[in-house]
Amino acid sequence: MKTHPFLLLCLASAVAIGLNSCEEGADFAPDNTTKGLGAYPVSANTLVDLTNGNTITNNRIYATGSQLSFELQYWSDDPIQEINFYGTVGAGTRTPILKQPYVPSFSTIKSADTLVLTYRVPPVAAGTTIRLEAEIINENTLSVTRTLTIRTR
Repeated sequence: MKTHPFLLLCLASAVAIGLNSCEEGADFAPDNTTKGLGAYPVSANTLVDLTNGNTITNNRIYATGSQLSFELQYWSDDPIQEINFYGTVGAGTRTPILKQPYVPSFSTIKSADTLVLTYRVPPVAAGTTIRLEAEIINENTLSVTRTLTIRTR
């Protein structure tokens, strides 16, 4: 019987694809947990300035006195305890802007809880760096912090 190179190539390809499809990918749940404590909260949406519709990238420049608002989207397999929002102006101290117990705010469209955070840029020298941090803390003490840095003009 004569073998055809094309048939052998097709057979080898089918076997390789079949074996590769059996490999399991990373499992999010074990990677997002701490043994004995539970799951971390999750937040990874793109932060968009709701005032002007621009994506808030690190070092985006804002005029002093201007306001920015962005939506934080988050969820957790374990109960959430609170949401904290902090600001650090220049080399100053980390200052609480908001400390709020968790209030369910599930969006069926986004499949996550949502919270709009607002910050007014203080009157500081041009070029000042301001660090904003949104922290989500679970009842199990595990947390996630979203950080963005803006500059003034």
